[in-house]
Parts: sequence; C-alpha cells; structure tokens
Amino acid sequence: MTRRQTVYAFGLVLTMAIATLLLAPYRPEIRPLPADWTGPEGSGGIQLSLFPDGAIYAGDWMGLQAMVNSDPGKSLLRVRLDSPTASPLAKANLTRSGMGNFWILQWPWLWNSDGQAGWHTLFVYPGGGSGGEPGSYPPGMQYPVQILPADWKPALRQSARWRETQSACCEYYYLAGTESERDRSDLIGETEQAYAKITVRLHPGDSKLTVVFLPRLYGQGGLTDGEGILSYLDRNYTGTDFPVVLTHEMVHLVADAGFPSNLRPPAFLNEGWAVYITGGHYRTPEPLQERAAVVYQSGAYVPLATLADSFYLAQHEIAYIEAGAFVEFLVGRFGWEKVYAMFRDPSNAQPPSAALDAMLQTHFGEALARCESEWLDVLRAETPEPDQVQDVKFTGAFFDAIRRYQTDYAPGSNVSAMWIPDIPGARERGITADYLPSPVAAESVALETLLIEAQRQAGDREWTQAWETLGVIGRVLDAKERRAPDPAAASPRADSYRRLASAVLRGGSEPLSIRLEDNRAEVTVRPLGGLEKGVQVWKRTDGGWSRVG
Repeated sequence: MTRRQTVYAFGLVLTMAIATLLLAPYRPEIRPLPADWTGPEGSGGIQLSLFPDGAIYAGDWMGLQAMVNSDPGKSLLRVRLDSPTASPLAKANLTRSGMGNFWILQWPWLWNSDGQAGWHTLFVYPGGGSGGEPGSYPPGMQYPVQILPADWKPALRQSARWRETQSACCEYYYLAGTESERDRSDLIGETEQAYAKITVRLHPGDSKLTVVFLPRLYGQGGLTDGEGILSYLDRNYTGTDFPVVLTHEMVHLVADAGFPSNLRPPAFLNEGWAVYITGGHYRTPEPLQERAAVVYQSGAYVPLATLADSFYLAQHEIAYIEAGAFVEFLVGRFGWEKVYAMFRDPSNAQPPSAALDAMLQTHFGEALARCESEWLDVLRAETPEPDQVQDVKFTGAFFDAIRRYQTDYAPGSNVSAMWIPDIPGARERGITADYLPSPVAAESVALETLLIEAQRQAGDREWTQAWETLGVIGRVLDAKERRAPDPAAASPRADSYRRLASAVLRGGSEPLSIRLEDNRAEVTVRPLGGLEKGVQVWKRTDGGWSRVG
C-alpha cells in the first residue's frame, strides 16, 4: 500500500539480535533471542538490527539497520568487525528518514559470512573526532554476534531459490518452497483479473509489469518500488483482502508507466488514486465518503494541505481514507476524464500541497482550499452508520497495534523502516535469506494469532470482543516496550495463546490461527517446514494443553 521511499540513511536506538541461543525442542534450528542495547550515556539511543533476522548462518550476507530518534547532526556511524582498528565495514553520515521523525541507515549485504562460523564482535560508534577513532569504543558499543554453522540452516533457508514465470500482463518472481509457489496459478489468475479491472480505466504501458510475491509481511502487505512487492503468507495477521492489496499495488504500477521517471503526483493524490480505483483501502467495496465523514466528524480530520505535505507521517488509515474519498469527490464533481487528465499531468511545484493546488487550478480552475471546502460540506451532510463508525475507529487502532508489534518483534517489517534490499540485485546474486519468514517463536505466533482473531471478531461485528482482544495485545506490547522479562505474562489470555502455540509447535505443527473458547481451542495448522493446511483440536488440562484425537 505504501510507495517505498528508499532512504539508506542513518537512524540510531540499538535493537540487536545477538546470539543468545536457544535450541527449540520442537524444531531443529537455532533461534537467537533479541536483546535491547543502549549506547553510552550522552550518545543517544541506538536501535541496531542485524539481517537476515532471527539467525545468521555461515554463507549468509550480513546486513545492518540502525535508527535514532534525535538529530545526530553530521555525525558518522562507523561499523568495524572483530577489531576496533579494522577498516570500517561501513561508515556514513546520518540523514533523516522520509517516513517518520527519525534517522535511519540501512546497509544491506555488508559482509559475506562464508566460512566464518563462530563468535564475532561488531564495534559500532556514532560521532566524529576522538569518539570515532580506533581504541575509543566504550564497552556498551561492542556487540557479540554468532555466525551459526551452515549445516544448521532450516530446510527452507537451504533450499530457497528465486523462481520466475510470466502471464500476458506480468512477469512474476517468487521463492521456491513457499506459499507463492504452492498457489502460483491462483496468484497469476488474481493478478490478471486485477490488471484487466484497472486497464478498463487506466492506459497501460507497453512493457510487462513486474510482480514479486514474498513470504513475509511488510507493512500492511504491499508496496511498489519499480516492482510490485506483495506479502503472501498463510499467517497474514493484517486480515486484509489480498486481491484488494494486489489491485492497489497494480494501480501504482500501471499509473507509473505513464509518468516521467523524475515526476509523480503528490503522494496524497497518488495513494488516493489507488484507493479510489481499487474501490477501498483494505477491503472492497468501502463507502469512502461515509468513512471520511467518520474521520471528519470524530475530530481526527487532517486538513488537506497539511496532509499533502506530510502524507506518510500522518496516521496511516486516516491519510488513506481522506485521500481516496477526496479523489472520489473530485470524480463526482468534475468527471472521470478531467480528473484522469489532471492525474496524468503532475506539477513540479513544491511543497506537495502547492503541486496539488496547481494541478487543481490548471485543470478545474479551482484552488485546493475551494475544493476542500466543497468536499467538507458533503462530509458534514453524511450520517455514517454505527458499524462504519466502529470500523473506522477499530481499523486505525488495529493497524497501529500491528505497527507496534512489527517494531517490537519483527525488525524490518514496519512500514516506516522496511528491510527489503535491492530485489533485482538479490535475484542476480541468488540471495534469498533476507526475504524469508522470521523463525517461528511461540510468543510471536501468539500475538499474530490474537491479531487474526481480533480482525475476525471485527469482521463479524463483535466489537466488544474485538476491542477486548486488541487490549490483550496492547498489554503485551506495553510489557515488551518496558522490557518486562516475560511480556506474554502481562495477560492471562495472551499467556494461554503462547502456551498453546508452544504445545502445537512441539507437536510438529505451526499454528496459523487459533479459536480459543474456555478450555477448548481449534487451531488451523500446517506442518513445520510444510505447506499443507489442516485443523487440530486442543483442550486445556491441569498440565497444560493436549491434542484431542
């Protein structure tokens, strides 16, 4: 859903998966436990993540992401391996992210660990002068990293290879042994349907589009970066309608083919266009005006000039609702052909609100302020249904919880700091580990299945239960963020999910969803390392959970 802004620049609070190792009794692989670190007093908090996440095996290319929440000025971040006097693996000035109020640096594929199994030390220090010179590293800025033996890799890490195929509209890339290979025919059919729907209204380009299906969740499930990148996985905890996310990204790909390489409409208009053409943001059909009226009448509305100038900094769901509904209003007010002509004629004025204003004045003879005033009259006259009021409020809170979960448990997944190194380059070099799922851990599975349950409850309009489930998730995230030793223990229900997930994993299966009622649970599963789905029934006993039948 997000247009990727590649800013390989600095960001600093160091969250690092160092190798405190745990042999999982139910799975023949090693999973490092993450440990939180902070820099020396006065250096600013640094969040450092190593990739591939979960574990690095000999032969993997190690990458690094660093983030900071305060302006580091012109400081350099230096990274050295095994010796404070070694030549830096990398060094760079720190620049601000375009996706939030922080600074971020992503260094993919810094070091080839082939033949390097064992313990190593990263020396990381921000700053120039004496603080950045060899020999001056405080103890808190040295990080142990274990490279595991290559033959310990899980089966998928060993066998994953890039695969490609084509259809009339598109070229497709996916990873062997994943859900995308299993469901390849269905995915191609859905993509062709989306393309046909879009090109009834938008002019297609001459070249085939490139679509990549990956088995881990990025942001809300999709983005464009020259290629359409879609998350496709069995335990997709967003609860979104995959064809809707696919269509949204396909709109971007088709539309982009008609723009010069260096000129695009403002993000507000570009994303609103995709929501409007798709017929909704996460599901279709969505009554865009009614949902925008909920936003406006609740006091959460962001004035359009402000939103245009800081689109990706605004609350995500509100931003997309406003953008899609405003484009729909323009089409109703001025007609499809005129709005399409405006969209295809972007302005290079700055800031983005000025570009939007210029486009409206050029094609309609009305300023942004005038169009917005007319639109707000429409929103004031709406009387949203109670379910829409609940759904808009819940959807925003739900996806905010997802973004917290991704920050706390899934480095590189949050929309503001996604780790998706150069995919064409990865295909050329045969690199796959960065794009595979994180190792399965009971606590993460518990939270993801709780998210799935909350979304199911919301879909069934069980609002009280949905909010209660979201509250359970929030309590665990609160505990995680205050570094409680056992975050899942913050909620008895979350602890039950975690214990059940652990039991299922020990039994050789991976939970995909959990329906827990009293002392009975229905668990959708697939075999560890496999893709065939099934259902198991479990019951709670004094000694924990046991499978029925």
